[in-house]
Amino acid sequence: MPVEFHSIEIESAPHDDCPLEENCLKGNILVVDNGDANRRLVSLILRKSGATVVEAVNGQDAIDRFSAEHFDLVVMDMQMPVLDGYEATKELRRRSASIPIIALTAHAMKGDREKCEAAGCSDYLTRPVTPRDLVSAISNALAGSQDSARDTTGSGS
Repeated sequence: MPVEFHSIEIESAPHDDCPLEENCLKGNILVVDNGDANRRLVSLILRKSGATVVEAVNGQDAIDRFSAEHFDLVVMDMQMPVLDGYEATKELRRRSASIPIIALTAHAMKGDREKCEAAGCSDYLTRPVTPRDLVSAISNALAGSQDSARDTTGSGS
């Protein structure tokens, strides 16, 4: 049975600084989404861009995987069963997770960005999102995270 992807546009010109054809993303990324098609598509885009990807199907699964493995970034759906992305993000932050957590949600109403930020998300993307915008946001978040790590270790500029 063919899988239909409704939430994310897949036709897009590559980002100038981070083409999808090149290995421009470095790091271990946790993709959390209860929608199988969305999770698989986001994972495919990120793998094609060079990232190592681990998938989780809900917030509790994300917390369990986060406890067992190191991640450089999390892409978090906000509306999920078992434990939603808001509560999962809060729990990750309670556990001292300082890595970027990017909300990826279909909720684009006034106040949704603020709700995600209040939960602890470092960035917010709404669906549909182009592969270029997704990779660009992740690339920027990873670069900012590395800059912060250098600054806190004293080897930054």
